[in-house]
Amino acid sequence: MSWPKIIAYYVIAALLGSYVYAEMGGRGSDEPAVAESLEPLLEGPASRIERLDLTGRNLRLSLARVEGRWRLQAPEGLSVTSDLIEALLETLSEIPPIEIVAAADEELGRFGLAPPEWVIATKGSEGSSIIELGLRSPTSTALYAKTETSRDVYLVGLNALYYVDLISQELEGQIAAAGLTP
Repeated sequence: MSWPKIIAYYVIAALLGSYVYAEMGGRGSDEPAVAESLEPLLEGPASRIERLDLTGRNLRLSLARVEGRWRLQAPEGLSVTSDLIEALLETLSEIPPIEIVAAADEELGRFGLAPPEWVIATKGSEGSSIIELGLRSPTSTALYAKTETSRDVYLVGLNALYYVDLISQELEGQIAAAGLTP
């Protein structure tokens, strides 16, 4: 290729690049550059929560923080790994929802929230909170959730369900081993 052709290509590329920059570079996007930041479902730090009630799948658990560790208050005679409760609360208080998917006045049943699959009720020095967990999303990569203080249905990561399932499996194993009914 000759030098005059190379120079001509560079000139054409520079002119075309200038035109595209002038047309596109000065325009702002119609959508915000950063999506609205959502707050975690559980307000305040997990360390300030003193009581937790977990209900779902024929289980009703009542837990209390005793000397810095979580102890199962009901049903009696069973135990739960304190670190699982701590991990669940940290997940709910530190990781925000992925997005808002619907207003709560829509049909909650399609999200598995009427009735919810799991209900997590907390009490602590910062107040109380109720979080409802529903079904997995159609892609099974997230979970529908709702709080008592919002009309919105959120899409949250599976971390919360993971810890709830571990807690449930641990207690169901103890119930089965003891020959009890849930």
